[in-house]
Amino acid sequence: MVKTRALGFFLLFFVLVGLRSPLSAQAVRSDSLELITPGEGSIITSPIEISAQVQVQPQDLIRIKLVDRSGSVISRQLFHVNASGDAILNFTTSLAFEIPRETTDGLLMIAVQDSHNRLAALRSASLKLLSDGENRINVQSTNSDWLTITKPQPGEKLQGGAIDVEGIVLPIIDRPVFFELITDSGGQIGWKQMAVENAGDIIEFNITVPYAYITQERDVRLVIRQTDTFYGENIILDSVPIYLSP
Repeated sequence: MVKTRALGFFLLFFVLVGLRSPLSAQAVRSDSLELITPGEGSIITSPIEISAQVQVQPQDLIRIKLVDRSGSVISRQLFHVNASGDAILNFTTSLAFEIPRETTDGLLMIAVQDSHNRLAALRSASLKLLSDGENRINVQSTNSDWLTITKPQPGEKLQGGAIDVEGIVLPIIDRPVFFELITDSGGQIGWKQMAVENAGDIIEFNITVPYAYITQERDVRLVIRQTDTFYGENIILDSVPIYLSP
């Protein structure tokens, strides 16, 4: 079953990338951010030793946030990136936390924000937090294949009141996948959601995302994400920078 699914994925990727137009042949893969440790289901005491591989641009921010089931922020950190051009960083940090009981569930999120404070990428892991005890750290499973966008391309200039979005997605939970258009001022000018029946089932999509009337060219991020129901937070997110005109 796993081998069949893997074969199907690579065949589908070949069809999407190899048989489309030259522009859409440049597939955008979701490998700009990888949380390495701690992984999903880790049991952990303070501080949390975090390691990740991050692709960043100058003036990007790296944001770390830890929340509990009530949505309360337990701990957070923010880092300014000093990098020239595209850079891949081996990122590490220690995140201290305090909890009012012996144990609680927590969601750890690491995100990259662009120079306009828009989310560019995000990864997460559900953890069991302990006030005292022994750590059991899991290595996070890679999410580099969860999303491939073949249209639109980074930096592409589009117009007409709607954009076509094509690609494949491997949802990590059985919740909708959201597509949003976020301007450089942080406003949402368009969105669409796509239903997911089963987590882990590959979905090939070709959807149209309409956007609100604009009077001039805008710097926009096409954001693709899934949100967890227990924490009410984004648990995975990637984006494509584009420009929209009326």
